[in-house]
Amino acid sequence: GKPAAKLDGVLKHESDETKNKTFTTDDKGHFQLSKISEGKYSLEFNSMQGSLVESLAFAKNIAMMRDFKLLPPPSVSGVLVDEAGKPVAGIKLFTFDDNAVVEDETKADGKFNLILLKKAEYRVLTSSEVYDILNPNKLYTPSLEKIVIQVKKKVFLKGKILTPSGVVLRKDYTLKLINKTKKTSMPLYATTNKEGKILILMSTFKFISAEDEIQIAVES
Repeated sequence: GKPAAKLDGVLKHESDETKNKTFTTDDKGHFQLSKISEGKYSLEFNSMQGSLVESLAFAKNIAMMRDFKLLPPPSVSGVLVDEAGKPVAGIKLFTFDDNAVVEDETKADGKFNLILLKKAEYRVLTSSEVYDILNPNKLYTPSLEKIVIQVKKKVFLKGKILTPSGVVLRKDYTLKLINKTKKTSMPLYATTNKEGKILILMSTFKFISAEDEIQIAVES
């Protein structure tokens, strides 16, 4: 019931674009259009505040004054839970809409609401350093139905990089994962904590079989 302030809208003629009128609502959600040609139109709004497409017809010398109510914007909303089904708070979730990133952070009860600009299929992802989404490839369609997304804690391989003299190497090095069996190599991405320990996601090794002989090489 709140006024939709500073909202861009358009009055579209059914067949003649030259008769279209664009406008922006004021601080109280009001707008006024004049010199409207006779004919059939559609009044359209599409924003993060909501959307509306309503058919209107105008006759000569007839004034119209009425209120319009926006429909809620399309969204993917629900609750984020861990593997035990308990709500997870403070986790940033995001998806992509029209080349823009749409974000929200889960509340104390795990609830989130990703407000979108159009109906399509979306993946819900997280930038959390602690959790992974169990099914990151699942597609969701905006609706009034609340969804449940499950996360699991990330598992890390922890260790230290030491110099030949036993001193912890803290910076200026890169890691490489070498598969000596398949004769392949790839960059190895890791983070380093304050104690100098490196943290490597265990999921990095998911394509390595029990028969593979691997080596972590340090380049500094």
